Amino acid sequence: MNSNTYKNLFIKIFCITLLVKIFLAYFTPMTGDEAFFYQWGVFPAAGYSDHPPMVGWLIFLLRMLGEHPLILRAFTVLLTSIIGLGIVLLCQKTLDQKYQAHAWLIGALYLCLPWSWLFFMVTTDTTLVLFMFCSGLVYMLADRQASASKALVLYALCGILLGLAFLSKYFSALLGFAFAIHCLIFRRKRLWAPFVILAFALPAICFNLWFNATHGWSNIMFNVFNRNQDKQWSIGTLIGYIAMVVYIITPWTIFYAFKSKKTFATDKKLVYSALTLWSVPFALFLVLSIKRSIGLHWVIGFVPFFMIWAAYRLHTEHLQKSIKWTIYLSIPHFLIFLTILFAPMSFWGKFNLQHKAVFLHKADQITQNLESSLPADGVIMAYAYSPAATLAFYHKAYVPVFGEGKFHSRQDDQIIDFKDFAGKTIRIYTGWQQNHDFYKAYFDEIQPQTMQVDGVDFYFVDGTNFNFEKYRDTVLKSVAQKYHNAPSWLPNLGDPYCERYGFDFCSPQK
Repeated sequence: MNSNTYKNLFIKIFCITLLVKIFLAYFTPMTGDEAFFYQWGVFPAAGYSDHPPMVGWLIFLLRMLGEHPLILRAFTVLLTSIIGLGIVLLCQKTLDQKYQAHAWLIGALYLCLPWSWLFFMVTTDTTLVLFMFCSGLVYMLADRQASASKALVLYALCGILLGLAFLSKYFSALLGFAFAIHCLIFRRKRLWAPFVILAFALPAICFNLWFNATHGWSNIMFNVFNRNQDKQWSIGTLIGYIAMVVYIITPWTIFYAFKSKKTFATDKKLVYSALTLWSVPFALFLVLSIKRSIGLHWVIGFVPFFMIWAAYRLHTEHLQKSIKWTIYLSIPHFLIFLTILFAPMSFWGKFNLQHKAVFLHKADQITQNLESSLPADGVIMAYAYSPAATLAFYHKAYVPVFGEGKFHSRQDDQIIDFKDFAGKTIRIYTGWQQNHDFYKAYFDEIQPQTMQVDGVDFYFVDGTNFNFEKYRDTVLKSVAQKYHNAPSWLPNLGDPYCERYGFDFCSPQK
């Protein structure tokens, strides 16, 4: 086959996978995590509770176009398609002329990966994956640039893009570490390059550090301390990580890439740079997996660099086989997702998942039921962040969490003042939890109530005359002790939560 045949194959797969993502983005209800990040866009700020602010800024812009989930997901829908095209363009520049077909084939392979065409939900990973890919791509272009002065400009751009990735999620720093390792081992004449990259990433890093120092180190407390408490060494998480890596880049692609003895790149240096950009982060995650589970979304931002490396390694027939088998792998994923979207609610009763399925698909109706007959001074809250965020999306007003919540998704701490609810009636959605004893301590009276949606009972409780002082001295104080008590060696320039409620032990020293 000539190169045009493979080009046409790429175009077909590009169009099909893009249409699949549009279809899924249109019909999939808003998920809890997406609804949580949506609130970041409703309340734009310099930073948020768990992660740096980039996705909140993106959603703020997308909301100007509309509120439909497809609009809010539009940027994410395009993301892997853009990256697939970027992989093709880079490989065309760096592959031997005789093997230009590999560029189209590796781009098609990336787009066929199940997680690639299932990547349509808007999360912090949306902007992270984009800016990490752009930073790595520019780094590889700089690496092949013979002129040091021209390379300097590209390294500076690489640093700016890495800084934007850092403003999405912290583990983008692993890519910066990979840049440094690559120069140290393979490009010692350019040991200056990581310092240039760091210098141009530094403004974004300093911006986030300033936000943290003035907001109780919320991102640091979540990512470094609170989420890693009570983690134990486990062989299970290590095995799980290895299995996940094999799954996301497919066993056949791994086999062919390591089996090959040839290099199809125009310059062997490119093989080493692509290899370093994926292998160093993967190796670091391997070490981390000994003590904690590694999410699939942690890894996918580095997969494009594996694909570029594979394009330099795989023979044409092996790329063709990999595409075919990856399509076979994708089919059951698509069928499962169709089942999730369109199966009748009664189907999920067989798996004891009917409550979750009904809430996912009927959250708008549940919200309307909660709004019905709500007293004039009434406020809707929920027992946890995910249902709270989902209800807020349909309620068109912020829905706080009543209770301590957990270490993650603590945006309430940033923007909610429970003093505003003193003496009011609070309607607390408790899902399928029927035990309401916890709520009695904070109200003069509680009235447990039930609603039925699609044959499933959901519960909520109305509490009258909310006792803020008691809530502050128990729940809010416990939250401050658990999640806002930053180490003394971190300079505390402000903590809005602790200052708001008068907790001196975590407020700035006067």
